[in-house]
Amino acid sequence: MNLSEARAYAEMIRAALAPVCAKIEIAGSVRRKKPDEIKDVELLMIPAPQRPVFGKFGAPILWLMDDLMEQGILRKRLDKNGRAAWGSLYQRAWWKIGDATVPLDLFSCEPGNWGALFAIRTGPEDFSHRLVTPRRFGGGMPDGMKQEDGWLWRMTKSTDWERVGVQEESDYFSALGLPCLPPPERDLARLKELFRVKA
Repeated sequence: MNLSEARAYAEMIRAALAPVCAKIEIAGSVRRKKPDEIKDVELLMIPAPQRPVFGKFGAPILWLMDDLMEQGILRKRLDKNGRAAWGSLYQRAWWKIGDATVPLDLFSCEPGNWGALFAIRTGPEDFSHRLVTPRRFGGGMPDGMKQEDGWLWRMTKSTDWERVGVQEESDYFSALGLPCLPPPERDLARLKELFRVKA
């Protein structure tokens, strides 16, 4: 897909899911404004809280996705080994829009780790990987901090680990002691320039 096509699809999918989300944004290649060869649409969301509706109690996002699957709009996207990814935090899917079938990666998070996952899921992959690599190994993660299970963690004086809340992307970069680069400027070369690290 080129950027224009991918952005249009991403906006339509985001609009369809927004009513059952507390927050949802476009990530990945579209957010970075990659001009072409975009392989999939990536969205990051905070699902709306569980609530009772028509005598049922649960997450509205799950009910909507069940409905979309019944309508044939949404279906699981298998990997090359025939395996699905359909957990609570990540769904790999196909989304049908008119005659197009759009590859979709849908990620879920909480308000406290939104900033971390928005940065990581914006990518690109090598940028994100280097960002969470410990600084002693040439990455961006300061000593005494780590990215694990979707959260940023900091070591306490007692050598225990505590979560660091990063509700905005800028909070995440600030916690790492780095400037929050605009998404189109995020690439490994720019990151190496900031860290002054070796390849």
